[in-house]
Amino acid sequence: MENIFACFNSHIGFPDRCDGLGFDAITPDEQGVIFYFRDEFLWKGFNGSAEFINNTWPLLPTHIDAALRIHHKHAAGHHDRMLFFK
Repeated sequence: MENIFACFNSHIGFPDRCDGLGFDAITPDEQGVIFYFRDEFLWKGFNGSAEFINNTWPLLPTHIDAALRIHHKHAAGHHDRMLFFK
């Protein structure tokens, strides 16, 4: 039932992650929450509703082509970054 709810948990006028269009980029954050990017929208985790990318990262472009998290367990302070590509 949780998976069915997740597909219909979008704000009115915002895209639905389950519409079969795919994503432009997918990457985890430092807590392991998966971020899904499509056009100017972002979903945080599997059950999160769509929101604008600029709500979380105001300085990013409105569309992300790729995203990548770099982590090194021995130097996390210097090597724990999320990179975005346009």
